[in-house]
Amino acid sequence: MGKTTIVKGNVFLTTGGNFKVHSKENIENHSQKQVIQKGADKGVTHNKPKTATLTDLKITKIEGPFDENGKLMDKIGFEKFYTYKATPSRKPTEAEVKLLKWATKNDNGVIKELGGVAPNNQLSNDGKIIISIAINIDCEKTRVYAFYKKASESVSVNVTMIEPLIIYVCGYWNKDMPYAGDQWNEKYWGKNLRDVSKKYLKTEIELFLNGAGNWHSQGGIRWKNGEQFATDRYKNQKSKFFKEVFKDKRKIMIISHSMGGAFAEGMISTLVKKGVKINKVVHLSPADTSQFSVTLPDKTYQIDITWDPVLSYKNLDDSQTIKGMKYYGLIQNPKHDEFGHMYTKEETFVWNAFEDLEKIELLFNRSETKYERLASDGLGPATTIKWEMKIYDTKKIIHNTIFEKIIKNGKYYYFDKKMKKYYTLN
Repeated sequence: MGKTTIVKGNVFLTTGGNFKVHSKENIENHSQKQVIQKGADKGVTHNKPKTATLTDLKITKIEGPFDENGKLMDKIGFEKFYTYKATPSRKPTEAEVKLLKWATKNDNGVIKELGGVAPNNQLSNDGKIIISIAINIDCEKTRVYAFYKKASESVSVNVTMIEPLIIYVCGYWNKDMPYAGDQWNEKYWGKNLRDVSKKYLKTEIELFLNGAGNWHSQGGIRWKNGEQFATDRYKNQKSKFFKEVFKDKRKIMIISHSMGGAFAEGMISTLVKKGVKINKVVHLSPADTSQFSVTLPDKTYQIDITWDPVLSYKNLDDSQTIKGMKYYGLIQNPKHDEFGHMYTKEETFVWNAFEDLEKIELLFNRSETKYERLASDGLGPATTIKWEMKIYDTKKIIHNTIFEKIIKNGKYYYFDKKMKKYYTLN
């Protein structure tokens, strides 16, 4: 931006052709006498201002993404920076380099210009304009554009995101197992539940961890074990865990069962500190729930089943939900037997309950006043209690799961079998 000041004297501007002044803001003329404008042929015309042509430069080609070593990548990680190169139609000026715009289109959606990135444009030695861009929107594919006037499909590059990763954290197992590996997965996790969870996240990439400890271990100890495990793996750059989780920058979903819940949350606390993108966390029948907290409350879900003989013992003196849990669903065992705890790591209907808990919307329908008569305790007369029931309709349920109890955004809802609706109590 420049400024010209005339202190005194006359100023004459003479040109044999056109003379144009463009401004993105105001043009002001001040005079102590008159402001005179003359048009010899067609007078003085006042029209809507035209946009100034900033450059005639065009982009003919885009290349990328390239990693930090200059290698062209066929897939990229989330929130990880990669270099893109735009080839101009001629050598750009320094100002033209900074004028180049970039945009993305995710999963065949709308082209969106990336604001604030143009100042990062650099001119490389081979005459190409380069920039580093990270994709931080959940998508499977994206397209990157470089342009001066308008983004064009013919001058863009298609980018595929690296496949997501599911980390399964198991509960108690009655024999020794490695902390990471894929040799014993089906011995703990049921194939049905794994299949539907992989379909949900659209991936075949899995990692299995043992988060149990021994049968009498405490949740707080397992939380610390999970935290230490992730810290150790972060330091070990040769480990499979480091490559899959820290280096590749995958979108990650963590599924825990029983005593693995505390270990999983300890691990998550470290992953978040190290910048790992965690998409969802699902705790199935977690144990020792009062001894650890949710790390990502807006992305974490808990599913329990009734009845559950294991948690009836393990959580006898604990809260029903993990501390800080905003999304909780209690379902009934459709088989009505004593194996509920086992089903929450094996059966499709358990995963369906998670999907319904994630999507369900509860819409207020009406209020009803209820009266309940309480018998005398022998020390006084019988009493009547008055309370208000707020009744809700449901929306967006995929699998028609019926929850005995729901926590949604921290609010409690209960299911009435006669009305077949959910309600809250004042």
